[in-house]
Amino acid sequence: MAGRLNLGPIHAVAFDVDGTLYDKRAATGYYARAWLRHPRLMADFATVREGLRREGFRGDLRAEESRRLGAPLGSDPERVRVVLERVIYGEFSNYLARSVGPRRGLIALLERLTNLDVGLGILSDYPSEAKLAALGLSRFKWRATLSAGCEGALKPAPEVFALLAERLGVAPERILYVGDREDSDVEGAMAAGMAAARIVDGPRLRRVRSRAAIVFSDYRELAERIAPHLGGDGV
Repeated sequence: MAGRLNLGPIHAVAFDVDGTLYDKRAATGYYARAWLRHPRLMADFATVREGLRREGFRGDLRAEESRRLGAPLGSDPERVRVVLERVIYGEFSNYLARSVGPRRGLIALLERLTNLDVGLGILSDYPSEAKLAALGLSRFKWRATLSAGCEGALKPAPEVFALLAERLGVAPERILYVGDREDSDVEGAMAAGMAAARIVDGPRLRRVRSRAAIVFSDYRELAERIAPHLGGDGV
């Protein structure tokens, strides 16, 4: 169930990346192989990262991740960091380019937004440039591409959403933020004064409860629902 559709004029649309621009289920093969090569690291990474999110950690996230992941194993944090850079941040983009494409309807939506001079932005917890290139999306004019982690915080930290609005040059209430998570994406965007849309996998659509203005599973549906609200550049 979605929150009430209460949208004003939309001058910019910003997106999360993982699970939002592509279906994470399509990356199962990559993560299965990563688990076989680095079982303990892969088992603990999500736990460590979500712990940092809950704590509201501020600082050098990659250094802290490496320290926490290495401590139980007695491993040098720098060695752990090298593996993380390769497995989590590096090789995955190559896999996306070979085996995964953007979600259905996304390209058409981005083209439509571009033609209407609606600003485009990215706010992900992870670096996004290589993933955008791998998905064939770097050809679009992204006004802002932010990694919350590189800014020293994780979503839903209010400062990263504020920075997104600043980089877009658009007032928060004129921004629609699209993501796949309720806690970090929807709640973070709404707390910053933005409208939120949540993408979910089709089989879960009717079961999901969300405060987002729009809950959808296909970007063609999102395009149709926001069409009356799309405006040009402005604050």
